[in-house]
Amino acid sequence: MVAPQALFLMNGPLLRDSARILAKKLWKQAGSRGEKEWVRAAYAEVLGRSPSADEIRSALSYLAESGIENSEPESKTAALASLCHALMCSSQFLYVD
Repeated sequence: MVAPQALFLMNGPLLRDSARILAKKLWKQAGSRGEKEWVRAAYAEVLGRSPSADEIRSALSYLAESGIENSEPESKTAALASLCHALMCSSQFLYVD
């Protein structure tokens, strides 16, 4: 992948919209079970695996910085969409080992 392709994926509407749709789906599935379950569900959907303990801590920190503490469901979904977008931009998602 060359730089313009990576930038298009990170900034283009395709991944942003996909992340938003996925976040809404995950919210419906695991919304009441808490942030750890959202992280586990996001990793399972995007990367097809469970997150490590370090990845869970990092993701929870990321969600906290993204406004997950807000009690509004829209804010929580937006924070989850941001996490999904970050996972979709990761090399683990973009490249097959």
